[in-house]
Amino acid sequence: MNERLEQAGVPLLAVFGEQDQIYAAHEALRAYAKVTGSQTRLIPDAGHAPNVEQPRVLAQLILAFSAPADPGGERRHEERSSR
Repeated sequence: MNERLEQAGVPLLAVFGEQDQIYAAHEALRAYAKVTGSQTRLIPDAGHAPNVEQPRVLAQLILAFSAPADPGGERRHEERSSR
């Protein structure tokens, strides 16, 4: 892990496919755990391209992560139905 990334001081969402054959998910989770304020997520039934294999799941994770914080400091996300 790049030491500069560990000291960036900005929110970070790291998303990996659970079946990624190129970048081992358990190693990624361990590496990003060192980054203060980071969140790591594994997407089931996805490999190295979760944006292609599970685009809706990835979109939900990004929306939840980027939702504004409530006054208590917690991030909030209101799900909207596409129906």
